[in-house]
Amino acid sequence: MKMAALTGGGKLEGGIMTTKEVTAKKEEKLAELLVTAEAHPMMKAIMAEREEEILQTRKEAAERIEGLREEASRVLPELQSEEDRAREAVAAHDEQRKMLLAKVAAASTARTKERLRIERETAVAEAVLLGNYPEQIVEAIQFFRDMHEKLLVKTIDKSTHAGGTNPFTMTREMFISSNVESIRACLRYCLTSIAILEGMRLEPELDLDRIETLKRGIPDIGEMTEFQRDKPLPPASVDPLRLLPSAEQENWRLARLTERFKRLMGQV
Repeated sequence: MKMAALTGGGKLEGGIMTTKEVTAKKEEKLAELLVTAEAHPMMKAIMAEREEEILQTRKEAAERIEGLREEASRVLPELQSEEDRAREAVAAHDEQRKMLLAKVAAASTARTKERLRIERETAVAEAVLLGNYPEQIVEAIQFFRDMHEKLLVKTIDKSTHAGGTNPFTMTREMFISSNVESIRACLRYCLTSIAILEGMRLEPELDLDRIETLKRGIPDIGEMTEFQRDKPLPPASVDPLRLLPSAEQENWRLARLTERFKRLMGQV
């Protein structure tokens, strides 16, 4: 089979058209159709109606622009004036705030200087008092310090006494007396007295009566505090009636109650 050869004019031999020529022919026919369509009365009416719609839309846009410009010329100056007044108020407020902050800083600086001066002069005056306070204060402070140290290692006095038994709960009353609370109270008293005496070093005159009062007010470490607790009885086959308090135990408890009653009534 022989291939068709191109001629000098771009056509294939034998009168066959090229792709370029086919495309050009189609475009030419399309242009002719458009010209024919535009010339048709119905197409002209459609185009005229479309142009009328576009014109109306443009007129409405132009009118909207004109209205917005008029609104801007009327509203924006008023808002600008309001903004300017607000800025002026803020500027005045800022200026007043700066002035107030300056006053605060000046007052704070003056207060700090005055406080430091007073503290410095106070320290000098205290040094005078602390440099030559009476020897009696030193002795009293040492007295309470020695007592405090002795109390820290003092042996606690303790006694235990058995009371009656309860056959229903199978327990026995145990009465325990101790001077622990008295020692603790005396320790606290020593520390408080030392603090008072330390403060007396800054007083110009010696108060011997106060020192003696502190010494006389030392709590009695021999005072016993009693508390009661129940101790479980060991399991055993015992007659419950034998667990009831004996006459001796009842007499002892009665004597204790009488003693407490007298103390409450101020007779002892």
